[in-house]
Amino acid sequence: MPVRKIFLSCLLAAGMLFAGSIAPAGLSGSAAAKGPGQVYLLRGLANIFSLGMDQLGQELQREGIAAKTMNHVHWESIAATIAADYRGKRALGPIAIVGHSFGATAATLLTARLAEQGVPVALLVAYDPSFKVLVSANVKRAVAYRAKSFPGLTAGPRFRGSLENIVVDGPSSVVHMTLDKDTKLHTHTIAEIKRAFRRR
Repeated sequence: MPVRKIFLSCLLAAGMLFAGSIAPAGLSGSAAAKGPGQVYLLRGLANIFSLGMDQLGQELQREGIAAKTMNHVHWESIAATIAADYRGKRALGPIAIVGHSFGATAATLLTARLAEQGVPVALLVAYDPSFKVLVSANVKRAVAYRAKSFPGLTAGPRFRGSLENIVVDGPSSVVHMTLDKDTKLHTHTIAEIKRAFRRR
């Protein structure tokens, strides 16, 4: 196994141990306060290394877009809540899932779980997923921002949406640990979400 994969696996295990005891935040509040459309953002390792997701969430809220930033280890409970809202017709419109690092990897697991429940996802945005991951068939559009050494997104079986992998070739300061905080990528992401939600 390559050294990078071993290192990432160890980090993932450490992050799960560190963050697993943190109770998942509810999905009420800002995510359900506005609309139409709901954005769920997933932080990466240990819930503390992807604070750019919090910044992006605040930017979305200032644009009048409902957004909730979550711990990536709780993707299963997030998926269950979204699916229950969808079945109960409590959803407020299109769904976008955004994540960084392990949060980006978890975002693909979350969308795949929603596919099993018959829930469509308008947009998946992955900031440097840590492992090679597949985009499920329920995703209409997927975008990955990735450093050259990271794998990005791959179309999964039956995926028929649009998929774009964007290699970030910026200043040397833009690396995996800072990619989620890049203001240009935030602007690009907000534009993608607005298009997905059909908002100006």
